[in-house]
Amino acid sequence: MDYYNDIILTEEQRLQTLIETSEKIFTDEKEIRENIAQEIKKLRNEKLETLDFNEKNKIEEEIKKLQIKSSRYIFQDPAVLRSPYFGILELLDTKLGKLAYKIGRKTIFGENGNVSVIDWREAPVSRLFYEYESDEDYDEDIRGQERTGQIKLKRRVGIKNRELKSISEKNKTLIKDTKGIWSEKKAFESSSQRKEEKKDHCLPEITALISRDQFRAITLEPEKTFILQGSAGSGKTTIGLHRIAYMSYSYPEKFPPYKILVVMYNKSLQKYIEGVLPDLGISGGVKTLTFHKFAFSILSREKFVSKWRNGNPETYKIKKSGFAVKLVLAYCERLFEKSMEWITQKFHEFKLSKEIETLNSASSLKELINIIRGFQSISTDSIENITIKKISSKLLARLNNHNLDLYKIFTDEDLIKTTAQKENFEIDERLLSELVTNQKNFYENQESDFADIGILIYLLQLKGVESALPGYSHIMVDEAQDLSPAELAAVINASDEKKSVTICGDMAQTIKNDVYFDKKKGFAGFVRELSSSNRAATAAETLKVGYRATKEIMDLSWYIMKEQNQNASYSRKGDPVSIISTSSFDETVFRAKAFILSTHSMRPNSLSCIICKFKKDADKIFEELNKTSEIKDLRRHEKDDFIFTPGVIVTNAHQVKGLEFSNVIFINPSDSQFQDNDHDRMLLHVAFTRASEKLIIIGHEKMAYNLSDYNP
Repeated sequence: MDYYNDIILTEEQRLQTLIETSEKIFTDEKEIRENIAQEIKKLRNEKLETLDFNEKNKIEEEIKKLQIKSSRYIFQDPAVLRSPYFGILELLDTKLGKLAYKIGRKTIFGENGNVSVIDWREAPVSRLFYEYESDEDYDEDIRGQERTGQIKLKRRVGIKNRELKSISEKNKTLIKDTKGIWSEKKAFESSSQRKEEKKDHCLPEITALISRDQFRAITLEPEKTFILQGSAGSGKTTIGLHRIAYMSYSYPEKFPPYKILVVMYNKSLQKYIEGVLPDLGISGGVKTLTFHKFAFSILSREKFVSKWRNGNPETYKIKKSGFAVKLVLAYCERLFEKSMEWITQKFHEFKLSKEIETLNSASSLKELINIIRGFQSISTDSIENITIKKISSKLLARLNNHNLDLYKIFTDEDLIKTTAQKENFEIDERLLSELVTNQKNFYENQESDFADIGILIYLLQLKGVESALPGYSHIMVDEAQDLSPAELAAVINASDEKKSVTICGDMAQTIKNDVYFDKKKGFAGFVRELSSSNRAATAAETLKVGYRATKEIMDLSWYIMKEQNQNASYSRKGDPVSIISTSSFDETVFRAKAFILSTHSMRPNSLSCIICKFKKDADKIFEELNKTSEIKDLRRHEKDDFIFTPGVIVTNAHQVKGLEFSNVIFINPSDSQFQDNDHDRMLLHVAFTRASEKLIIIGHEKMAYNLSDYNP
């Protein structure tokens, strides 16, 4: 233990020195700022009192000098010293000799403005911490200079309330208990264990734990469309959010928070992730919206009013496929040609040659509409101008009839067939008839199909409608596989011309059975094709290590999918999955209750989730469990009312997408509820992979997919 004692003493002294030095600097700088503020106040009073113009100018010059001086003493919040850093890096640099760095969540300035702690987002230096291990040689370009050398020491430390709590180096971890006694123990292996220590199960920031591959993904060149794939629990969402934190810090002018958007499909995931942004140092402004909130905010600004309802699911094979995007493009091309032909002919009749020349510069519907809008701004000081405005106004009114366009897109059989043949998309006569009839009914009843929301936004973008083209500097899309191609295209097009977008997803976790991407290419193939048409650069990364669930949980989850993911590996092993067949509903409830009471007596800060496929079953389970007062913090959650404090949540499978729990109990995955199709298998796969520590399956009916016979 003597060796460990030396490490502990070194790190405690390192921490104490930083705190003492920083406290003195913070205090001195505060006093200097206050003295300067008093001096400025005094000078301003003098400026008010003097009547001499030259004297006023001299005083103003003095004030400006003092303001510049004050700006050198940056306000540093003493609260940063509660946990000032998490990483220690010592180098032997070929040119500069021995160097030592502390890596933290925020930069701390020491004497004379020197840096005491480096922000983890300072990639040139922090890259050495994240991408190298002790005794490895490095060769990196840092601030324009080639740097080589060797990593002599790399440590992770845990500091809480200014007290050193843990030290990790290579495979060894020292932890100090509540009595102040140090011992070698296993570090927290899972994120749920770290959440239990904090008593908060929201999505955490992982700046201290980022792996080499994750850091490379986070710091990838920002002005690209970045496709991030990976199996459940590989960290896609977390990396996407840390990437936002990195970009807004490293390129503040290009990526201010108010110009960044995060889009996801369901409200529970929205609530889960929005709490982590402040922890990442992003001080407000980033919008986190579900897709429908994003879309309806645009339609609201456009004053688009309609009664929305669900249409015929059969037609979604067209409307929620990549073909719909091609069809909208083809329609806009035809609309552009017809509009050009009509307005050119009208202008010819009135010999408006100059205006015809202006029209001929348009090469798309968007450009044509922009020119026509320009015609609307000319004065009416002549009969000629009145004619121009009258003709262009009539066409503009037609082009602003978005409902009519939706109707025509899906009722023009010639256009649909021609486009389908060109895109090699199969569409039979029965489906075509269903599509046309469905769309006619909506139009005649002055209603709109929910499946048309993404298509409508995409259509507005192709028309150049400003509200649909907000020009975000960066957009992150989470769980992209659950958006339709048109919805995904609409979100991507809401970014600016550089198309800086991070798209996270996993086709094996598709829980929407009405979204149709090409099975081989998936959403990633669609995004690449869209980016190519937008002339946007793309990059892609597939995360291969799963950090959330244990190997035992993932093996069962892939068994449900009828495959083994050969490309994935898992960071840890755990308890076997428990699969319990019961004789009745009452016994199922009894077993679930017993497990909850047993687990939460041992780990009271854990968060367990009881999942049923359907809402009505979740209601029934909650009602039965709620009859006893033994279960503490039992909650029935759905959509946006999730609370991620320790306790027990009861919900249905569609609500848990993207979330994480210490334990999952799945109730009655029967073969009557889960059919032998991709959608049902994926839904169960998603539900199982929400578990970090334990997965319990309890059923009183015959289990789907021969689960009761599963033997790893």
